Amino acid sequence: MTPSEGRGPRRRVLVVDDEALLRRSTCRLLEALGHEAVSAADGAEAEARLREMPELDVVVLDLLMPGWPVEQTFAALRTLRPAMPIVLCSGVGAGEHAARLLEQPFVTQLQKPFTIDELGQVIGAMLSRA
Repeated sequence: MTPSEGRGPRRRVLVVDDEALLRRSTCRLLEALGHEAVSAADGAEAEARLREMPELDVVVLDLLMPGWPVEQTFAALRTLRPAMPIVLCSGVGAGEHAARLLEQPFVTQLQKPFTIDELGQVIGAMLSRA
């Protein structure tokens, strides 16, 4: 899919993942979809980015990272932006963490690895609901 195939306007997406390669590749996919991608390596950096850039539209958040537990990162982001759409991503074993967070409004899950089409569809769906 290309950005012109129903993706809507250019959005600013915060990608939070401790694995640099995955963070960079997700940013590249988002940019290929016509979005602006901003990255953070952990929860504290994600909170700082959102403080610096309140115009961010959506967060792609890895569920399993060292440092802050995902619940702490989620809470910090939602304190700053209560209705911020958040896409939770994980490759393995995040069921319990994801289940609690998926009960919150404006939250969905995307299983790793994902394709550019899957990422584009999830981002589009989250922004249309927000």
